[in-house]
Amino acid sequence: IEVEFKARHRVERMMDRVFKDPFDLPALKGTREVIELLQLLPMEVNYWQMQNIYYRTMHVAYEDALKRSKAGDRDAAAWIDEFKELGRALRFNLPAILPNATSG
Repeated sequence: IEVEFKARHRVERMMDRVFKDPFDLPALKGTREVIELLQLLPMEVNYWQMQNIYYRTMHVAYEDALKRSKAGDRDAAAWIDEFKELGRALRFNLPAILPNATSG
């Protein structure tokens, strides 16, 4: 339980950094990678707070990135792809929450 607590709080801090600077692609990717590593461990992780932060980040950054991507911004398109991967790692049903998201 202590390992889960420490790991979860570490990733929650990483998610807080993503929320504060949502377009920091390396931070976004690093957070996703750590979450995916946690899923390999034989323990249940409570993703509730991380999911809340993801959802808040979606509301402040996703629409802007989507508009920029549609205008040809490759960095925004890369961000959207990574943001979706983070959402999948956090076990979200992306088509249900992200505008113009597909399951692929």
